[in-house]
Amino acid sequence: MSTLNAETRHDRARGRVGGRPPLLSGVKLRTARKLYEQKDMTVEQIGKVLGVSRTTVYRALRKDTGALPERQKDLTPVW
Repeated sequence: MSTLNAETRHDRARGRVGGRPPLLSGVKLRTARKLYEQKDMTVEQIGKVLGVSRTTVYRALRKDTGALPERQKDLTPVW
């Protein structure tokens, strides 16, 4: 097992990191944040536009800010 740890340390020293790359980062993450804050679309709709699941949108936004801001819709009836 020490060989694996040494290889991992060696790879990280060369700038390589392991794991799966995030689906929402950069421009897509900024777009998700903007759409979420506008409150015009549901999180499910945002996910469909960006090509990811609703859970991925929530996870990326939470990871980006640490906590999601409250998102209250205006419940005033439109007559």
